[in-house]
Amino acid sequence: MKSYLAERLDRIIHDVSAVSNIEAADLMKRLAQGENLAQAAETDSDSLLYQLLAQANENMNAFVTAGSVSEDDAAVFKTDYAAGVSKLLSVNE
Repeated sequence: MKSYLAERLDRIIHDVSAVSNIEAADLMKRLAQGENLAQAAETDSDSLLYQLLAQANENMNAFVTAGSVSEDDAAVFKTDYAAGVSKLLSVNE
């Protein structure tokens, strides 16, 4: 589960791109110009956090339903992912 958490946090740009409908390359350019993730995604941090958590929770719930992840492991992932995303969103705020 920890490897999936690390992978999910490593692909944060992809996930932000998916929830914001902004190309990853454009996000990277805006980040390089000093914007934070929420600014690059043209939203506020709370909204972006909500969208990212909703997406990750939906994926994790599907894993639980499929029987590939226990509910306890999913709960730990959700908590750890929320903390990791919150930390990333606080960069350059």
